[in-house]
Amino acid sequence: MLIPRFTYSKFIRYVPRYECIKIECPRYIRNGGIWDILGFYEPKTEMVIVCEDRIVKHGRRLANQLKVDELKTTLVLRELVRLHEHSHAYLHTAQIAEHVKAACLRVINMEELNKDTWLFDLKPQVLEPLTELFAYITLKNTHILNKEEKNFVMRIFEEVDKQTPNYYQKWRDIINLIPLDSEFSIIALLYIARRKVWNSWDEFYNFISSNFNNVIKKLRKAYTLMKITLDKI
Repeated sequence: MLIPRFTYSKFIRYVPRYECIKIECPRYIRNGGIWDILGFYEPKTEMVIVCEDRIVKHGRRLANQLKVDELKTTLVLRELVRLHEHSHAYLHTAQIAEHVKAACLRVINMEELNKDTWLFDLKPQVLEPLTELFAYITLKNTHILNKEEKNFVMRIFEEVDKQTPNYYQKWRDIINLIPLDSEFSIIALLYIARRKVWNSWDEFYNFISSNFNNVIKKLRKAYTLMKITLDKI
C-alpha cells in the first residue's frame, strides 16, 4: 500500500526488496524498538522480514487500547512495519541518478561511501531516527489515502512510535527544519546521510540545522545548470 511511494521519484530509484513473511519469528532484538521487533531488515541479503505472529498480537493490544477495529488496526500496523523496514532498505539501496549525484557532490563536499560500509558502521542511534524520518516523509506525502484513512494511519503510527526508545524519536527534531514535500529535500537528506558515518544523532542534526537550507538552494542551482548543459549536448 505505502511502499511504492518510494519509487515515484525521477531522481532516486528504489526497487522494493524481497519480503519474507514469517508466521513465527525466532529473532528478537534486545532493547530494540517495537518496529524492529515486529519486523526487521537483513542488509546482507537485502531482505525485509515481517513477523506476522507479533503483528497480530500487537495489533490486538493496540486496538483494545485505542478502542478501534482490530482487523483494520492489524492491517495498518502490518503496512507500517513494512514501511519501516523498507525505509531501512531504501537508506541502504536507493540509487540517486548519476547527474543529480554529480550536482550533490559539487554542493556537499563529502566523498561517497560504500553503501555496505556505511550501513554496517552506522550506530542505531543515528540509523533508526533516519529510518523513521523517511517513513514519516512517505506517510505525509502519500496520495493513495483519503483524509479519514490517512488520519487513522497516522494515529496508529504515532501510537506505535511512542513505544520506541527515545533515540528512535529523534527524527522529530528535523521535521520543522526542512520542506518535507520537496523532492530536493529527500535527495539532499539521502545524500548527506550516506556520505559520512555520523558519530551521533547530534552531529547529523547540527549539520542539517546549520547547512540544509543553503544546501537545497545550491543543489537546485547546480542541478539546473547541469541540466541546461546536458540538454545542449
